[in-house]
Amino acid sequence: MTFVAPLTPEETTEAAAGFVMDHHRESFISAVKQHTQVIESIFASPSERGVRLAVPLFCLERQGTLELLDETHFLERPWSLRDYLDRPVAEPEANEAQAGYGEVALTEKGKVQWKFGRELADQLKLIDVTENWSEARLIDWFDRNIPHPDLSAEETSVFIAHLLGRWQEQGWPLGRLVRERFPLRAIIEQRIQECRQEAKTRAYQEVLFESASGPVVVNPACVFAFDPDRYPARWVCDHSENFRKHYHRQVGELKSDGAEFKCALYLDRLPEVVVWVRNLERQPERSFWLPTSTDRFYPDFVCKLRDGRILVVESKGEIYWSNDDSKEKRRLGELWAERSGGRGVFVMPNGEDFAAIKRTIGPVQLHEHDVVRLVEPVEEDGEIFAAGTRGAIVSVYNEGEVFAVELEGKAGPTVITVSVQQLEVDR
Repeated sequence: MTFVAPLTPEETTEAAAGFVMDHHRESFISAVKQHTQVIESIFASPSERGVRLAVPLFCLERQGTLELLDETHFLERPWSLRDYLDRPVAEPEANEAQAGYGEVALTEKGKVQWKFGRELADQLKLIDVTENWSEARLIDWFDRNIPHPDLSAEETSVFIAHLLGRWQEQGWPLGRLVRERFPLRAIIEQRIQECRQEAKTRAYQEVLFESASGPVVVNPACVFAFDPDRYPARWVCDHSENFRKHYHRQVGELKSDGAEFKCALYLDRLPEVVVWVRNLERQPERSFWLPTSTDRFYPDFVCKLRDGRILVVESKGEIYWSNDDSKEKRRLGELWAERSGGRGVFVMPNGEDFAAIKRTIGPVQLHEHDVVRLVEPVEEDGEIFAAGTRGAIVSVYNEGEVFAVELEGKAGPTVITVSVQQLEVDR
């Protein structure tokens, strides 16, 4: 008999029933067990064994439908450049020519004369370009050459006219503004972008934080699921073989030393963790992220706990733990956990204080009647129950360390005894 794929417990029972002699039946069951163990050793990673790792996301509930929260929800809130007209306007830096170029010419006496770039620039300053130019035409030129799809021409024209007026008060005549219009265009465009970002940050705070309940929820119906077949790491950890619970065989983009590596080892050895993954940065289609006021936050590690909760960990060195970027990420992660309704946990250890992870998780408890599944094959009275087999807890022993679980066996419902490390909640 040749096995081409692992047999389920039901298939093993059905096939064994075809043997007349007891010793043949026992030999067959033993062969299935050995084959299953080989397959488990080959397909060692949780992703290869079909384990699902999914994280609930921030989303907006609109008219009964859920929308994934992203930066468009902050930008779509109305804002106006008129709100920023009272801001100080600095005088533009003069467009000084560099001494790296110049002009070579012959004087009337036939001598070679070299004019350096700075000298030429000083002479150009004396020239005012006003022919065929008016302030209205210059404003229109700026407006047409600065992209602003989220703002009307009327809105930007008022803002540009305001800047030009301030610069003229600072001693820049129209002719000089025309001559310097290209570097001034970059200054105006940057100024508009700064206003846009400030408005986006304000909308971000209003959407996420200003309301206790808020329009934003973390709903299990809106999740990101890690792809079991694709893990586009740009490079892999040299010590990937040291990890037993990583979702994929290799751990991506993790250095072989330092606080992040130590944090990964701690998670891999934590009994409460069933599976974890190194979350890849700048891979929005393949990684879990949360929107910030300026970008996206990709936490370092995403884990699944035995009780079905999702643990998100951001490793942060002590010198960075209290800076503004870390404070924003910590506040955002804690909000995600709070809005998850107990389904998510977030922690940012301070340096190598990894015990903070266990403290934040709290007790991971399984209870009677919980629907669970095996995370590894279990043998009971000669019958093999494969990883992924579902059942229900009927009794709890040793303060939650050992469980009696009822599974569907070859002869009907069967109760087996397993440890907490062999189970996870089936959510």
